[in-house]
Amino acid sequence: MDPRIQGYLENNRKWAEGKDYQAPVKFKEMQKKGRDREDGTVIVVACTDPRVTPEEFLGMSTEAGNKATIVRVAGGRVEAAMSTLLVLSAVGNAGKKGTILLIHHTDCGLATASDEEIKKTLLESVDEESKEEAEMLLNDTEFGSIRSPEKSLKEDWKKLRRSPFFTGMDIYGLMQDTKTGLLEVLFDLRTPIHTRLVSKGYE
Repeated sequence: MDPRIQGYLENNRKWAEGKDYQAPVKFKEMQKKGRDREDGTVIVVACTDPRVTPEEFLGMSTEAGNKATIVRVAGGRVEAAMSTLLVLSAVGNAGKKGTILLIHHTDCGLATASDEEIKKTLLESVDEESKEEAEMLLNDTEFGSIRSPEKSLKEDWKKLRRSPFFTGMDIYGLMQDTKTGLLEVLFDLRTPIHTRLVSKGYE
């Protein structure tokens, strides 16, 4: 086994056997609490990049009682996160009340390659016998490559604002500068859907 995986498993054992570990409440109980909250729940949509971990840069912890639902996909792109967000809407109270924090960041890996380049790389990684099947699988796939982090954030924020499934939610678009670690709210409840994007120089 990969030594890193062995390390993770050992860390898990120590964590689970620690004196502070408590089994979480049952899902139905958590679901009821979330639905009963007047302000709803908080959902964070962020990138899978291990350099930018929401629990860390938002200061979340069980001890502080401020944990949120975290949805992580490549680039923090909404299209990739949508199926999960819809499930949360169906089983929880997402869409009726609560908040979505949509977070993109600078120096994102999805800014280093176009959708076409990603597809080309994937097709080159499979053997000839699998090429046709691979092409069919990738034919309608969009990877959400990023040319401007500010534009991609605005696109995704607008997509959530316009969706009929999240009309009761407060939706914010935040940019994280990986050089400083700081977040900036670029789009919020007061931002008009058709607002003109004024670049702040994020790359």
